[in-house]
Amino acid sequence: MVTEKLLVVVIVTPNSDRHVPLLKILKGDDRFEIRTLAATMLESNSDLYKSGVNFTQEYSQVFECRDLTNREIGCANSHNMARAMISENPLGGVILEDDARIVNSELFYKISMGFLRNHLGKPFVLSLTGLRFANRRNESLSSSAYDVTMTLHGTPDLAVAYALTRASSRILLKANLPIRSVADWPESRCIFQAALLL
Repeated sequence: MVTEKLLVVVIVTPNSDRHVPLLKILKGDDRFEIRTLAATMLESNSDLYKSGVNFTQEYSQVFECRDLTNREIGCANSHNMARAMISENPLGGVILEDDARIVNSELFYKISMGFLRNHLGKPFVLSLTGLRFANRRNESLSSSAYDVTMTLHGTPDLAVAYALTRASSRILLKANLPIRSVADWPESRCIFQAALLL
């Protein structure tokens, strides 16, 4: 039986080895299609304007009373590029920043893949932040092991690790092009859930 591959996009900080532990867990496992993406690093105004990244400060000025920082714009651009990759995959996929950590790749696969299959074609996002996928007393995983989610009334705190359907990737991408808010969760009609395993 052929196992369906889970698309995982890893946003990698240039000139850093933070991604090494993460890729060590995922690489060599045939269940994962790993794509790495160099993070957009915008340290100065010069970097920002040379990059050609399309952004506007109006939304942030009105709703947050401040301008987005260069780093926030760079981070948002990185997530936009990752979401664009996910938007081309019929099932959707997972986006991980390079400081995300996975201990149990079996559980990571089952929860992420189960979530994506269950919400195919729907605008759902599953936050995996804080979930370390630890071995749970080595118990066997049933086919419904992925069904450990809770719908959130708002959005998750961070966008370090999340699964998203193709529909939600397209919605989030459109909501932040040009970049008008921080990377995590631009205002959209997506439905957010969080994994509740640990």
